[in-house]
Amino acid sequence: VLEYTAENIPLDIIYEDDDVAVVNKPQGMVVHPSVGHPSGTLVNALMYHIKDLSSINGVIRPGIVHRIDKDTSGLLMIAKNDKAHNALATELKDKKSLRKYVAIVHGNIPNDRGVIEAPIGRSEKDRKKQAVTAKGKPAVT
Repeated sequence: VLEYTAENIPLDIIYEDDDVAVVNKPQGMVVHPSVGHPSGTLVNALMYHIKDLSSINGVIRPGIVHRIDKDTSGLLMIAKNDKAHNALATELKDKKSLRKYVAIVHGNIPNDRGVIEAPIGRSEKDRKKQAVTAKGKPAVT
């Protein structure tokens, strides 16, 4: 049985009520434990700071509705019970929750805005990265 421990890691909780919390994940923090990151994750911090978390994703990802990459900072919705988890997941699936990303780029970008429609999946060259790949899921950016 996999078990992860609560760790007193500082956590920037932006909003919290009886059902949900919104936390600001710093760049460099992994969202949930994995083979290379058994501790020091957002989940370890959540287990310390928030006593009740949804159980839908099991002991490895309690409360985690969605994730962002280790090197990305930003807000994450955390479910404190299964009803809230299902509601938040449905909103994400139905595109009712808007997610905005800000990227810092280097060089001359020819357009001020645009849309990229391409399937994203695990990179065939580097398993730790995502890439546009024929086996990926449809994505619109």
